Amino acid sequence: TYRSAVVTRIDSGIRDMAALRGVWLGLVDGQSTSGFLVPRAMLREAGLDPDRDVSIHLYGSHRAVVEAVIAGEVAAGAAHESRIRPATLAQGPDFARLRILAESRPIPAGPLVVRTTLDPDTRARLSDAMLRIHEADPAAARIMLRHGHRFTLAATRSNPTLKSIAALAGVSYATVSRVVNASGYVAPATAERVRAIIDELGYAPNGHARVLLGRQLPMVGLVVSFGSAAASQELASLIELLRIELAQARIPFVLCPVGDDLAGSPFVDLVRDKRLGVLIVGRQHATDPRILALARTGHAVVAIGGHSLPPGIIASSPDRLVQDLLGVFGSAPVVRAS
Repeated sequence: TYRSAVVTRIDSGIRDMAALRGVWLGLVDGQSTSGFLVPRAMLREAGLDPDRDVSIHLYGSHRAVVEAVIAGEVAAGAAHESRIRPATLAQGPDFARLRILAESRPIPAGPLVVRTTLDPDTRARLSDAMLRIHEADPAAARIMLRHGHRFTLAATRSNPTLKSIAALAGVSYATVSRVVNASGYVAPATAERVRAIIDELGYAPNGHARVLLGRQLPMVGLVVSFGSAAASQELASLIELLRIELAQARIPFVLCPVGDDLAGSPFVDLVRDKRLGVLIVGRQHATDPRILALARTGHAVVAIGGHSLPPGIIASSPDRLVQDLLGVFGSAPVVRAS
């Protein structure tokens, strides 16, 4: 592992991250973990918006960032921790003028990767050699690794979570959930900070974020009538579209088979109990008394292809259905019948 370090000159008058508001900050480039991505997260943890509260100058390399701070070109800079140490004795006095404002949490080192078409036997032998190199050939290991370090098997890549978003924003899980669900009061500045982190990390809320607030899972149910219509190509295409698009949004999708009407259907109760976040119906079911009751009590019901729908029901069509569903969960605007 390694860390990102944010540094300034000892005569800058800056003593903590919060004091970076309104100053020029030197970073490496948009692809650098310790010289761009992590420092931006550190700014957010300090309550600063990296796009609004500081001015950023990109220098292209870690060493150039540090040298710019020493020269006074920028008030502070962020770089790989190894670059804030002088490369030569002659540079010692200049680097002694630096103050470390903050260091990041440990960052995993870059992985060793192979192409997906590499034969399994070669891949296994390569993996075994790397895992044992620190013992089998210490001299070779010193070329590739820091002293005392070793290779380990790569863990499954983790996606941003409710916990990591809350930690970066410096707020509780419940606050993130309120922002995600667009429900409940969150101070505007806090909500903006949470949304910015969500956008920057590409966070897609799952059921845990939804269930934390109101116990409503973002599960979509599509009502499908028995009979020949269930086998139509149009319906099959709609089901496939929903399956793919909702899977990408991490929203569970289920089929709800019913007869000619909804009498005895358990799916209405699932919506009422908030175990289904939204129910999709065709125009033949949009005026069913049970559906009308759901809409009147604020439950999400989407009707496909209907006109002059009863109040509270969301009118949609196959070409905009996914957008309307995302709107139900706070990702896009929706229009309800009135």
